[in-house]
Amino acid sequence: MDIVELLKQVGLTQYEAEAYYTLLREGPLTGYELGKRSKVPLPRSYDVLERLHGRGLVLVQPGDPPRYLAEDPARFLRHLRTAMTQQLDEIAERLLTVSAADEGEGFWVIRGRDRIRARAADMIGGAEHSIAVRLPPAMVRELSASLNAAAERGCDVSSVDVGLAPASEGVVVLVDGRQVLVGTVTDSGQAVVTGNPALVALAETRLTPSRPREAGRSNEAMAAPTDWLAWEDDKHRRLQLLIGGSDVA
Repeated sequence: MDIVELLKQVGLTQYEAEAYYTLLREGPLTGYELGKRSKVPLPRSYDVLERLHGRGLVLVQPGDPPRYLAEDPARFLRHLRTAMTQQLDEIAERLLTVSAADEGEGFWVIRGRDRIRARAADMIGGAEHSIAVRLPPAMVRELSASLNAAAERGCDVSSVDVGLAPASEGVVVLVDGRQVLVGTVTDSGQAVVTGNPALVALAETRLTPSRPREAGRSNEAMAAPTDWLAWEDDKHRRLQLLIGGSDVA
């Protein structure tokens, strides 16, 4: 995505984004010069520049004709970040006063790897006392910080191995024995999240806790939060030994 498209993502129109970027690249310009050096139509150039000036994104030097200079990007970004934060805070304040419908025992579909991973992280972050997961290797790494944070705040965190199949993309996340996410995490994959008692109970029977253990470890060490990344690396080293040293993805 080019810079003009990125600027449009934060609220500028096509012509405003073109004008700001051209001024930043070319230096001070009149409206006529802007119309000649950018994709902004000449009849619209002064109108667009005045809108940018009103938004605090350009500086103007009075004259006949006036000249315009792009605001320093660092100041522009600070202003934008402050404004967006204020808008998000206001949206959050208003939305949180509305009672969201409970997902309950329905089966709700989530599509796409990023959304599935984000939902899994959100469930882990909201868990109160227990988390049980079955994750493919890549997702173990992506969710390790969330899993460690949950363990540090007192949640009982357990996992089952993904087995010898490196291509496995199955994911199961069970939190507090009341809500479960089940699915696959390929780019085109999908998952179901539900509080349905039958599926929750099935997930509980499948997710037999199996924390990584090493011979001779003390009880105190066993009680410490799991280092999920180290566990995943150690598991792969052990699997390599079991299958004669061949690579495991």
